[in-house]
Amino acid sequence: MVIVAAIWASALPSLDLPNAAGSARDAYPAHANEEFGARGYLSTRYVSMATPTASPTAEPRVEPTATPEREKFYGLATWYGAAFHGNRMRNGRPFNMYDESIAAANLWPIGSKLKVVNEDSGASIDVVVQDTGGFARPVLLDLSFAAFGLLDDHSRGMIPVIVEVISEGE
Repeated sequence: MVIVAAIWASALPSLDLPNAAGSARDAYPAHANEEFGARGYLSTRYVSMATPTASPTAEPRVEPTATPEREKFYGLATWYGAAFHGNRMRNGRPFNMYDESIAAANLWPIGSKLKVVNEDSGASIDVVVQDTGGFARPVLLDLSFAAFGLLDDHSRGMIPVIVEVISEGE
């Protein structure tokens, strides 16, 4: 399998930071340079898989099927609550700030199921995209008041998260 990461920011002049302990580079997560460009934009990945060919005389062999690893998105999550409680969401239902399964996202279609992991604590929840939001990267999604509370204290307002798509929506 050949994996090539094409990062838009790679065309920009690179920041020449030393990779010594205590340097500015250590302030960012280890995956930051792999997933984000120098400006914080998500990278685009191109994956090609070569299929091995067998000789015609070789005996057929059953290979175990591997489950593909889900793509991970790194960014921030915020929460929304009382000011929107009762308002209609994009899916047509009223927003309930106490529902632990509600998320608003612009990157995934309505109905998508996502696993959201707090990068700091490792706590995770499964949510369903039921609304869209007025936010932009690096914020990946808004969680309901209850969903955010399962990951961290509301006073933080914004937390670093890893988002994995469990299933695509509409």
